[in-house]
Amino acid sequence: MSAPVVLTAIADLFFVAKIQASLKPHGYTVVKLGSAAEIFAALADGTPACLVIDLDNGRIDAMQIIERLKGDPEVRVPVLAYTNHGNVEGIRRALALGADKVVARSELSAHLPRLVAGLSSGR
Repeated sequence: MSAPVVLTAIADLFFVAKIQASLKPHGYTVVKLGSAAEIFAALADGTPACLVIDLDNGRIDAMQIIERLKGDPEVRVPVLAYTNHGNVEGIRRALALGADKVVARSELSAHLPRLVAGLSSGR
């Protein structure tokens, strides 16, 4: 049986490495994606445990990606978005567009395995 996959749309390579280190002991494989096209191509290859997306990633339009994912009934990937704790409007907008969970970056760092496990199991 292959390891569950967590897709990431995160520009910060050091933070991606931290995510990989946090999830690997729990049996997850982390895949870093750099564009909307890569995200949708990865989804065509199967259903990952979740997508972790940085709302502050200047290389992609995170809100547009969330809206497109959650607007497509064929796509069933849980979306875990994060941002800085002061981005209240971003948090509200991501939730309104359908993100399954939106947290502050500090919460993501502290509780990532639990957050991913909860989303991938439907909790």
